[in-house]
Amino acid sequence: MLAGVGVSWYTWLDHGRDSKVSESVLGAVGWTLRLDTAEAAHLFRLAGLTPAAPTGERRPPSARLIKLLDAWAPRPAYVRDRYWNFVAINEPARLVFGFGKTDHN
Repeated sequence: MLAGVGVSWYTWLDHGRDSKVSESVLGAVGWTLRLDTAEAAHLFRLAGLTPAAPTGERRPPSARLIKLLDAWAPRPAYVRDRYWNFVAINEPARLVFGFGKTDHN
């Protein structure tokens, strides 16, 4: 659903049926599966396509976002992405909620 691909079509793709897949669909599937650059390139090669330029990779939080969260102190604050992974956590949130450096979701 996140990739915008129907269940039956995704099943065909997963089973390797002879179907034509576009670069945009493969890119969406790779992004949804959170493939890294090497994994996405492998997916494209399996489909007989040229790997797409890397997009949608997880980036570190911007300095502005960190500054905003720090400005909320002493109130706990954090930002999550659409998958409920922590993008940024301020120090009060770490103390109050017990978040560690490696918590994901």
